[in-house]
Amino acid sequence: MNILPELRRIKGVAQARNLGSRTYAMRIWLNPDRMRAYNVATEEIMKAIADQSIIGSPGKIGQSSGIQAQSLEYLLIYKGRFAKPEEYENIVIRANFNGEILRLKDVAKVELGSEFQDIYSSIDGHPSASIMIKQTFDSNANEVIKKVKTKMAQEHLSPYYAVQKVLDEISGAVIAITLLMISVFVPIAFMEGPVGVLLKQFSVTMSSSIALSGVIALTLTPVLSAMILKSHDHNLTNKRKFIAMNIRKFNVGFKK
Repeated sequence: MNILPELRRIKGVAQARNLGSRTYAMRIWLNPDRMRAYNVATEEIMKAIADQSIIGSPGKIGQSSGIQAQSLEYLLIYKGRFAKPEEYENIVIRANFNGEILRLKDVAKVELGSEFQDIYSSIDGHPSASIMIKQTFDSNANEVIKKVKTKMAQEHLSPYYAVQKVLDEISGAVIAITLLMISVFVPIAFMEGPVGVLLKQFSVTMSSSIALSGVIALTLTPVLSAMILKSHDHNLTNKRKFIAMNIRKFNVGFKK
């Protein structure tokens, strides 16, 4: 979430974490009845997954040892850890000489789902973000709560005030970096001799360019950002809501 880094920078906040996040993970649902029928233990399934879905570097074949020349060298490439449910379903748990193969899909259901399912956050029946905030040991709880609420309220600023807020946070860093870079090239301008003449021109050019970049970053760039940014209109008409909903569905289908 974009708000988490902002909350972590608040004085008095030690940790900010989203409890309702849906981090993807490969979930394997074992079927006890099928496992009992095939006489398969959980440890056997876990060992098969660990042995076949691994991250490894196979190495090379014919690598030169440095003692004698080697004409051919082959680099072995391993696919690595599985990433699709179908790949996990085809993991071999057991096989015999008669060609009988017991795969993971025979005793379990594999799907891509949430890593944790014991935490779910909602407001009025709709999914929401639940953020856990821990304060530092020397902070005041009431002050931290007020600062967090203020930061959350600032997430709906207009483009102009949003740019102004960003400038308040990064203008000091921009000025410091600009002065630091200029201080690197300015001493070169005082070198003497034929080489000093060439380096003087280089120093003046670089220092002027850096100073100009700093001025633009603090003046022109914020203005352009405020012109490009658009505020979200939450009071859309029914027609615009319908168009936005269809565009959103198209984007979701396109990503698939």
